[in-house]
Amino acid sequence: MLFGPIGRQVEVPWPLSGMSSDVNLTTETTELLSGEQSVYRAPISYKTYNMTWKTSSAKVQPIIDVYSGIYGNGPYYITDPIAGVQGNNLLPAKWAACHLLAHVCNGWGSPVVTDQTNTPEGKQVTFTDSLDDPSEFPNPIVVPTVPGSPLYFKVWGSRTGSASVQVFKYLKSTGGWVLATNAVPNLTNGAPTTLVSQTVANTGDVLAVKIVPTLPSGTLTLQHIDLAVNDYRIYTPTIFGLPSSLYPADGLYPGMGLFPSTAGADPAMFRSGKGVGPVQFTGNIGGKLDSVTVDRIGLSLDLCEVSRDPNN
Repeated sequence: MLFGPIGRQVEVPWPLSGMSSDVNLTTETTELLSGEQSVYRAPISYKTYNMTWKTSSAKVQPIIDVYSGIYGNGPYYITDPIAGVQGNNLLPAKWAACHLLAHVCNGWGSPVVTDQTNTPEGKQVTFTDSLDDPSEFPNPIVVPTVPGSPLYFKVWGSRTGSASVQVFKYLKSTGGWVLATNAVPNLTNGAPTTLVSQTVANTGDVLAVKIVPTLPSGTLTLQHIDLAVNDYRIYTPTIFGLPSSLYPADGLYPGMGLFPSTAGADPAMFRSGKGVGPVQFTGNIGGKLDSVTVDRIGLSLDLCEVSRDPNN
């Protein structure tokens, strides 16, 4: 896997000797005078990881270097090439299911969550331009690209005025961000925007993309966003080794659902966000030298998904 800040990710071995992953949700229980209980449930979840290795000291040295701040103080990003190739939505859940952004925007755009029937979430969020707010979403999401793979982007929703969802690309050649597209959300199941073509992916120049909703004027309504290495309308069963006789009738693979059909249109693929936002170390790196003779070292670390990356 790749691990580190955008532009300075290093190759590290997968923690083959062990890895635990938790999806966490903050709750608070209040004891009422009546004897009943009230439980507050936070609207947004976050992920934590514990990774352990048993390998040579040379292979885990890049991990220690990242922890030591050689590549910056973070937050850091984990790039899992396998997850990308499997056709997962690379966005975290709160970005794929856009109505959750109402809880992380710090009041930007006076968010209003309403019902909708176009996507399985059943909710949408509408942001409205205001002179009191900056034109750009205050907490954008950064997603590292999958090395050697193209990248496609699709956003469902609507807009008025000049509102859009801007997508920037981080170029290795220049060491900075450039605008890739001003995506206009819509309610049709048309072709996604090609952010990174296969030809460009082969050069390795695009290291990450950044998604920034913008409100120069008007309103921006977001329902669902898909970011993946394949077109959301395409089923790729060869990834799972399935013979053609076993292809699902609806063209789905595990983890996929269908958007409701619109008049005269085929149903569209729905993919929940399985990505991870920026992470930070929690606690110390612990380990022990198993054998000086064969240079085996055990290493363990804890990571926590954080809300934002001030460096990007």
